[in-house]
Amino acid sequence: MIFRATEYRKRILQLLAEKPNLRTSHFYEALAPDQIRLLYGRAGGLQAHERKRRANYERQIRRVLFLLTHGEFRKRYVGVTYCPDPARSAAIGRPVGENLYWLTETGREHALAHGFITEKAARHAKTYRTRSRNTTLHSSDITETILAFERWCATNGRRLNHRVTDVAMHLDGKTLVPDALLRISDPSRPAPNTFNFFVEVEDTKQNDYEDGRSGVVRKCMFYLRYFRTAECKARFGFTDFRVLIVVKTARYAESLLKALRELMIRGEFTYTDNRGRPIPTTKPVRIFWVVTEDDLRHRIADSIFSTPTDFDCRRYCLQESV
Repeated sequence: MIFRATEYRKRILQLLAEKPNLRTSHFYEALAPDQIRLLYGRAGGLQAHERKRRANYERQIRRVLFLLTHGEFRKRYVGVTYCPDPARSAAIGRPVGENLYWLTETGREHALAHGFITEKAARHAKTYRTRSRNTTLHSSDITETILAFERWCATNGRRLNHRVTDVAMHLDGKTLVPDALLRISDPSRPAPNTFNFFVEVEDTKQNDYEDGRSGVVRKCMFYLRYFRTAECKARFGFTDFRVLIVVKTARYAESLLKALRELMIRGEFTYTDNRGRPIPTTKPVRIFWVVTEDDLRHRIADSIFSTPTDFDCRRYCLQESV
């Protein structure tokens, strides 16, 4: 079958170049014409002809995705796997889920060659040949985080730039690769008006201990050393940032915040001074924002973000901080 560059096919490849992966339902909403989009946003029930119209549209999207994922165009441009949805399964009482899609290397090369994406977008696109189940689910959580911020920015007049590749940071012979970098700009403010977030999505409880410190705690120690350094300025063009840590449960969030505060008070965290020297700090800092996955996806506009400094008495919201 010869690949014809229809609008849906082009947009699917463009969307997958922007996000680590997307679910079927994400494509329904992102690709919907205005009249169809109104049907998704309606609070009440749909009439019979409206349900039929939406069903026909969704069937068309699934057909395009099938062609892209099963090599019907001689090459496989999009990868796919089935992803269960525990929250919906618990609500309905039976196992449910949907397909999860990502861009292959062939898909990226094809999109770039035909002008669907720019060279910059191609460099930042995250592609895979094969993917393990854990990698797939982790990437799905990163995408959900990005989409939550996109919705908030669209509602509150902000602009969001993000990337999930080319985000590695280096300091003192060590390397850390965040899950994503989010840059939120407020056009209504004079420059500097951009706020930067490095994202860490934690899938399990604290583990990977070394010298009594879990893997996520060691990441936080690296971030504080990297904060306001010349290396950060040279690498990303800014020095100030926050670290958004997304966890599964409120219990995990509380235990992590307690661990961070105790270690900071004991002087086990250090920052880098103007001369590049590590200086211990005994005062908890607010650059670490911890939030649960459920709060971020469903209540992002509320005061849901906690810091090691005052997590037991205060929550922060994006509107007052960004």
